Amino acid sequence: MELLKKEWGKSALIILAYIAFVVIVWYFISSLLGDKETIREIIKGYGLFAPIIFIIIQITQNIIAPISHYPLLIAGGYIFGPINGFLLNWIGTTIGTFLIIILAKKFGRPLVNKMVSKKAIDKYDHIVKKISPFGLFLIYALPIFPDDEISYLIGISAMPLKSMIFPIVLGKIGGATNAFIGDSPATGFLASAIIGIIILIIGTLYYQRKNIIKIIKKHYKSFYPKT
Repeated sequence: MELLKKEWGKSALIILAYIAFVVIVWYFISSLLGDKETIREIIKGYGLFAPIIFIIIQITQNIIAPISHYPLLIAGGYIFGPINGFLLNWIGTTIGTFLIIILAKKFGRPLVNKMVSKKAIDKYDHIVKKISPFGLFLIYALPIFPDDEISYLIGISAMPLKSMIFPIVLGKIGGATNAFIGDSPATGFLASAIIGIIILIIGTLYYQRKNIIKIIKKHYKSFYPKT
């Protein structure tokens, strides 16, 4: 019992320290992330280290879930160009997402309750508890979910970490393509949309391949019955 109390005490201190860190970072950068011009000036000052700094900011943004990530994703293309911006967005958001999940697995529900709004918990908690890898892929691939907050809930779900790798890595490509919009809003939006559709098709074909094969076999038999 005494050992259990010590472990709980240690976990509580770590969580409080983490929350303090989040509050401090939030205070200094939350007002900056909505303005890509401000972000550009900050990043440019780091010279050769600019890509690393940008990735660190991306990771931090992911962990501080309530901050909108679209301005930063768009800024990636504005600062580094479409291809480099896309790669940095993809790397940063993917690492950030896995860190969220690992932290949630480590510290459990107490951390999740601190980092995720009650509204998001009430809306998505029951869904996440029974989510499949395909459903997880859709959450990250479609731009309609608060995926950073949901990542905390995913971390305390029953899904093993190895089952999360492919849907997260593939799904995060869609958001990373916002770099094309930052480089050229007119043509970039079309490129981002096309890539997003392709990713959805690839993910759907991969996760629904068994059902697709069954349908093909069924129709094949109906067209070419055994004689």
